[in-house]
Amino acid sequence: MTRNDIAISLKPLKWEEDELDNGTPVLTADYDVYEAYIKENGNGTVTLTIFYIGNLEEPKIKYTRLTMEEAKDITRLLQVDSFCEYFNLDNQI
Repeated sequence: MTRNDIAISLKPLKWEEDELDNGTPVLTADYDVYEAYIKENGNGTVTLTIFYIGNLEEPKIKYTRLTMEEAKDITRLLQVDSFCEYFNLDNQI
């Protein structure tokens, strides 16, 4: 099995509309032990923040000034990376 096989086999992320405690609208998706949040910045860009599920206090990683498409693409790559860690792939493509 290669990384590409895993990428093809994984179901697409299910993005859902949600809101933060302060009422800010966000898109969210869960994968493995992570939760992705995409928040619109109002200037045509978004911020992507990845948290461990259940721990919204400390982000694992944060990307700013992205397009919506870039944010979703990055999240998909992170999802594939996360699941690839369960297999010994020897950096196969």
